[in-house]
Amino acid sequence: MTEHRKNRPPWTTIIACLLLVSAFTILAQVASAKNDVSSREHVLLQVSPTYKPGADSLSVNFDRSRLDDLPQHEFTTSTIWTVGDLSFSGPSLLDILAAADVSGSTVHLVAANGYEVRMAWEEIEETVPIVATKIDGAPFSVREKGPLWVIFPYDLDASYRTEAVYALSIWQLTDVRVSK
Repeated sequence: MTEHRKNRPPWTTIIACLLLVSAFTILAQVASAKNDVSSREHVLLQVSPTYKPGADSLSVNFDRSRLDDLPQHEFTTSTIWTVGDLSFSGPSLLDILAAADVSGSTVHLVAANGYEVRMAWEEIEETVPIVATKIDGAPFSVREKGPLWVIFPYDLDASYRTEAVYALSIWQLTDVRVSK
């Protein structure tokens, strides 16, 4: 019987092995979660033609680089949410829709918190609104209403200073869905 006990590892070795296996499993899960987050973080905007069957597979993702590759528009304006005049720049909403190759009658703009507004396609002008990717030449954070903010040149014309336009000025934009 003594020989049999000699062949079994001591309990401390078994416990140490179990702890190591658990630690490696946890580290692998954390690394996997970080990779999932970083791969999602680079996508700033998803544009979808919601009226088509299987539209999810037709969604177009835009990262910062892809948005920056589109024609950029810039204007300086004040807003009801900020202090003073700021310079906003980014692609026009129309350019983004064209790059995603979508069309329809209604554009649904969706924020990170689920806030959604609808805009008739006819309301979209060639260069207005823009999807601002920069304020005063620099990217801006979620805390600053970013990284994407639908902006109109409010100071340019009184027609841009209405409740309807303010409601369309969605910040923390994450999704654009187009329907017929």
